[in-house]
Amino acid sequence: ELVLQLINAESDAAVLAALEDAGYWTSGESWRPVGDTEANFATINNQQSDPFSALTEKLINSMDAVLVGECLRRGISPESAEAPSSMREAVARFIENHEGPMRDSDGRMELWMEKGIDRTAIAKRIVLASSGERKRDNKMVEPNLSVIDDGEGQTPASFPDTFMSLQKGNKIKIQFVQGKWNMGGTGVFQFCSPPHQLQVLVSKRDPDILPAGSSARDHNWGYTVVRRRARRGNERTSVFEYLAPVGAAQGVPGDVLECDMETLPLYPTESPDQLFARETSHGTLVKMFGYEWDSSKASKSSTLTTPSPSRSPAQSAAHSSATVLPPLSV
Repeated sequence: ELVLQLINAESDAAVLAALEDAGYWTSGESWRPVGDTEANFATINNQQSDPFSALTEKLINSMDAVLVGECLRRGISPESAEAPSSMREAVARFIENHEGPMRDSDGRMELWMEKGIDRTAIAKRIVLASSGERKRDNKMVEPNLSVIDDGEGQTPASFPDTFMSLQKGNKIKIQFVQGKWNMGGTGVFQFCSPPHQLQVLVSKRDPDILPAGSSARDHNWGYTVVRRRARRGNERTSVFEYLAPVGAAQGVPGDVLECDMETLPLYPTESPDQLFARETSHGTLVKMFGYEWDSSKASKSSTLTTPSPSRSPAQSAAHSSATVLPPLSV
């Protein structure tokens, strides 16, 4: 019930209310510092200087997750010599299913139509969606932005070492991905709406790449909420922390929450009555609340400002909606 509430929440207040009802919001021991360091504020806030660059890092992470997942599906260790040595080679082998030596035409998206490759079907594996009210009290409201992919996904136990880690260089030995330093994904935190700057994260490891004998937990969805906690006592800065109440005790960090549902509705639909309704068996959702969006730049795109054709401008402004941005592609 809680994970569905968080997926479908469309405001900071809704997230906060769900966590208060569950008894987590004010439970200090239920929260764990991102990167397991309370001095994470400087690292997280000293990254991208604008919300667009920060958001791009999330999309890069999704592209990496799709390619790494495809590599693992073929029984190839991403860090091995058998793995692709470049992103273009990875696209050729894993997306175009090319075998043999690389040719100049391999791994080039601009040639996919000539090759009969369905670019839209591939692009739909990574979705960027905006949702939430367009106006509240006659004022424009910053959108909630969600990045969803059907890539490798992560097990609940791996959250501290992947999504919630800092500077561990998780992908530094993988030659065909773009992310390297294990920091860029946290750059969006500062652009979520104050004061709590909330982000919901849900993920499940692709069952096809789990090793034989994996525990039942590894087949579960993991989920958490990132928040900015205000300074306490003589702390000099605030702290970014994430919900990890499972097994937590005084001085002992806990694990993220879990859900054993076979599928979850992570993907948005075009229906304003069912924002997140398309089910998936694995993958990752990152939902950023009240994401800072420069309307003067966003207005150049129809993705955030154009009313639904079936509704008047007034209706669209007052009604929550989800809008899928133009297809992304590796």
